[in-house]
This record gives sequence, C-alpha cells and structure tokens, in this order.
Amino acid sequence: QRARADNRPAAGFLFLVLCVWLLVEVQSCYFVTMATSSIHFLILAWIHLAPVCLTFVVYSPTQHRAQSSPHLSRLHQQTSQDIGIGAKANEGAIGTTKLAQHTRQDEEQSYGIYVHIPYCRRRCSYCDFAIVPIGANLSDRGKSGFETMDNAYRRALLQEIDSIGAKEKIKLRSIYFGGGTPSLAPLDTLQQVMTALLHDDDSPFVLQRGGECTIEMDPGTFDLSHLQSIKRIGFNRISLGVQSFDDSLLEIMGRVHKSEDVYATVEMIRKVFGGDANYSIDLISGTPGLSLAKWAETLSEATRLQP
Repeated sequence: QRARADNRPAAGFLFLVLCVWLLVEVQSCYFVTMATSSIHFLILAWIHLAPVCLTFVVYSPTQHRAQSSPHLSRLHQQTSQDIGIGAKANEGAIGTTKLAQHTRQDEEQSYGIYVHIPYCRRRCSYCDFAIVPIGANLSDRGKSGFETMDNAYRRALLQEIDSIGAKEKIKLRSIYFGGGTPSLAPLDTLQQVMTALLHDDDSPFVLQRGGECTIEMDPGTFDLSHLQSIKRIGFNRISLGVQSFDDSLLEIMGRVHKSEDVYATVEMIRKVFGGDANYSIDLISGTPGLSLAKWAETLSEATRLQP
C-alpha cells in the first residue's frame, strides 16, 4: 500500500504525457471519425498505461533505497517475495545465492536458501545456466587459473552472507547448493561457505532439526573420499545429475559421464550414507532419439535404483 501511494504522482504524470501523445496520434488519423477516434483513444490509453501502472504499484525504487538493511528488512517485511543474495560482479563472481520463503499453516516460519556454484566440466547441449566450463579433466581444478577464479567467487559469496547482518538467527528448512556442478568445487570452498551460513558465531542462519542440506553432484566428478568429506561438511542429501542411462543419449546431450559412472556413483552414495540414503535423480525427456518406449525404460531403471 505504501509503494502504491508513493508512486501515484509518477503514474499520474506518465498518464498525462501518454494522453497528450495519443491525442496527437488520433487527431492525425483523417480517415477516422471523431467519435471512433475517442473510443480508440480510450482503448489505446488503457493498453499502454496498464503495464506502466502495474510496474509502479509492484516495485518502488525509492522505498527500496530507503531501507537501511535491504536483505534483512525485505526478508521480514516482504515475506511474499523471493530474496536474492547475488554475488557481486566486481568480485569476479558468476552466480547467485537465493533465499526463498516457504510457509505452511501450523508450522513455524522458516526459509530455504539456494547457493549457486557455477563450475562445470563443459557446457551441455541443452544448458543455458550461468556456468563456467573448467575442463573435463578433473586435474584442471589444481591449475592456478581455476584457483584464482574460485578464490574470487568464494570471497564474493562470503561477503554477501556477511552483509545480511541478521540480529537474530534466521531459521532454515533447507539449504541447496546447485549449479553448475557443485561437486567440482574445492572442499575448502564448500566448507567455508557452509560455516559462514551456519556455524560462525555471527552466522545469519540456523538449520532446523530435520532440515535438508542438498548438494548437486554429477557422476564421475568425485570419488569415495570426496563423498565422505561432503557428508562431514554437513550435506545430508544428494541431487544426482544422471539425465539418462543410455550412453548414446548422454553423448547427444553433451554429458561427460557414462551409464557405468551412474551405477558406481549410486553405490558410493549408499556406502557413505547408508541403505536409506537421501538422494534424487535428474532425468531429461524430449531428447532427440528418445522414443516413448525408451523413456519408459528410463523411468523403470530410475525407480529400480530407489532414489
């Protein structure tokens, strides 16, 4: 309501300018009668003005700038909106962390936070996400160029978390590290970000009992030791980027892993997290060459793995 009231003068001014412009345009149409011109004028005024008015009602730049703590105040006062905690471009970071609200009746208010990790071995044929291809060879992660980029991105994430400045712990129901391929990130980066979110004395968040902490991982991007470290950091759920069990389709998609990597990865997950491991499988339908019968086989194989 405040945003709507603040923007009435601006919307009114735009309406006046638009009316004058439309009046000139209508009067120049000699083949139209005056009565018809008036009707067209009113219709055109509504069509052109409605989106403008809607924009001013929904968002108020003046009100946004007036808030002393954008992250915290928007979190508590505008609880119907998603909150973006973006990594700063001038820090060399690509990606965002996103704080999204979830509410339920009879449940204490809590939130979910998304942390974007942009690294990928290469860009898949269907991908339009904000990623940075670092090479299919996992040893490339030790090169100085990647280390420099990762250090800059990690600093940007930590600065954004620190800028929240919450006076009280914000309760989280879930934390989700997505990408990109977060399993390509150095363990130290994942640990530092998780510590800043939850475990420092001045961390802005606290994970509720039973809360999920998910990380996206691709088959073939980690070994058993790496997965054990992922568990120690605090992740209790894996989102596995399988996409297909057919090697020919994986090649069409531009994926690096093979079907055998999928099965080996599932076994590692069960070994580290137990028989009731909490993990999901991503699959892609509609791929060229994927028949309906083949898609049914894909779903059958996925359910057999009992994710």
